Amino acid sequence: MNKIDMAGVIAFCLFFCYSCSSKKGDAQKTLVEMSKHKVVLPLEEMGCFHSAVDTVERKEVVPMKYNFVHYVDSSQCSPCALDRMYNWNKLVDEYSSKGVRFVFIIEPKKEQLEDVHFAIESSGLRNPVYVDSLYTFSRQNSFLPEDQMYRSFLLDKNGKIILVGNPLENNDIKQLWNKLVKHNIR
Repeated sequence: MNKIDMAGVIAFCLFFCYSCSSKKGDAQKTLVEMSKHKVVLPLEEMGCFHSAVDTVERKEVVPMKYNFVHYVDSSQCSPCALDRMYNWNKLVDEYSSKGVRFVFIIEPKKEQLEDVHFAIESSGLRNPVYVDSLYTFSRQNSFLPEDQMYRSFLLDKNGKIILVGNPLENNDIKQLWNKLVKHNIR
């Protein structure tokens, strides 16, 4: 390899390393910014829907210490996201008894509204889904980033974000979640 080729490889590696650390720094800034705000859950202004298999009875009433919000905005295919919602059942069953309330918010495009109602009914999710057709959640929480990776988060009882990430998609997030809930941190 000649000196010019080697210089090109080194330049590429430096650029790659810089861009990775830059993205990590951007993510840290975003998380810090998110933690400064209280999340408003205007659930009374949304439609609350259940799937056809919503038959879970919670026998013991546990005081809710946390809210876990999974928010799908109108930039995504809402019916597509709902088709995968049954994957949350195990987590909902496990953590509801530990004081975690699950809040699934779908913000569909107007033309998807009918499809969303059908998708909820056939989703298999044993938890209510809130349909925000008025975009109230996004208006009242305008500080939330547009990137979908920031649209799943755990809130403390005061509405402050204490953990960001999807525990179904990231095992590190699930482990942090376990520690927070188990030790009742915050």
